[in-house]
Amino acid sequence: QRSFTWIDRNGKMTDVRFHQAAYFDQSLSPNDKQFAFHEDEHIWIGDVERETKVKFTGDETKEWAPIWTPDGKRIISSSHTDTGAFSLVARNVDGRAMEVLKSGILTAWPNSVSPNGRLLAYTEISGKTAGDMMILSLVGQRKDEPFLVTPSQEWNPMFSPDGHWIAFNSDESGAVEVYVAQYPASGGKVLISDEGGYEPRW
Repeated sequence: QRSFTWIDRNGKMTDVRFHQAAYFDQSLSPNDKQFAFHEDEHIWIGDVERETKVKFTGDETKEWAPIWTPDGKRIISSSHTDTGAFSLVARNVDGRAMEVLKSGILTAWPNSVSPNGRLLAYTEISGKTAGDMMILSLVGQRKDEPFLVTPSQEWNPMFSPDGHWIAFNSDESGAVEVYVAQYPASGGKVLISDEGGYEPRW
């Protein structure tokens, strides 16, 4: 069982008055008024001020790893059915109209959207490698391209506020560390963490 806690820049911790449950993958909305999260194979949206929550996705699919688009109008998540196939989908927060961004993936989950809302950075496990970071266009034709593909596992690509850098995890050294690399990729990366690090945020 887990609970949500706010932590300010001074280290002060304040509990959110939700009942404890199997919460995962929390994502704060751009206006700081709502947060999306995964509970019991569904996406829920919590209200920051009221400290209430509503179920966002239906029972026809299993969902997790929600993230918001920069305009706060859509939530992108990883979705799959009992057939086992994974899809990346986007839903309108107001009307909940759903758009399939990419389908037929072995395993994948979204991580961040570029500040201009045009690119989605996500993690894909294809079966050929342990984990790769991919970039999917959210405008025009749905083209995707690898950001970094190596024999090592790389995951959790997070766009910087200016869209020119991506922070991510890699186990290249034998331990899980946080790195930063330029976007578009220049071939190099910089080690940020010291003695391990997970789930980077800007």
